Amino acid sequence: MDYRLILCIFVVIFTLTALPFLLIYPTSGTVIVSLGNGFFSLPRQGWHMMAVLMAGLYAPCVRGNGLLVLPVALLLLYMAGAAVEISPERYPLVRLFIPGAILSFGLLMALTTTRQEVMAALLAGSLGYHIGSHYLATQAIRYDAPLFYFTGQQLFLMLLLVFSVSIGMIIPWHRVSLRK
Repeated sequence: MDYRLILCIFVVIFTLTALPFLLIYPTSGTVIVSLGNGFFSLPRQGWHMMAVLMAGLYAPCVRGNGLLVLPVALLLLYMAGAAVEISPERYPLVRLFIPGAILSFGLLMALTTTRQEVMAALLAGSLGYHIGSHYLATQAIRYDAPLFYFTGQQLFLMLLLVFSVSIGMIIPWHRVSLRK
């Protein structure tokens, strides 16, 4: 799969998920602060960033549609984990992201053809869900605009995944077969 196609898919996913958040809130200083703090929250937690980086580096090693399935599974279930933690009283429409992300994950699993793809998608999805629920539960409640905190995190997560998948495609060890 071409790297330009993967980059375009990530841009479309981010745009479609960030656009409703940008339309809900009027622009103010707290929105910009929350967006910036969300963007820089993952680099402050080294082990989360390394886990996402390793998932992206592993994506080219997965046979079949691994380049698409693994990063998108991580992003979709990251959104579901974050939406679980956002207050339903304050943002009632955010709860619609949970079934949407899970349905999209199910459709994504239909693209898998091997057990290795299924396992990689499940592990990446679990990682994404736990990172999303952890950050929104512990960090976003301090900010007035948690949706923009979430959007900033999502942007950094996408940039990190695109970077790590691109590096994984360049490294020659991704062509080595694990089976003899």
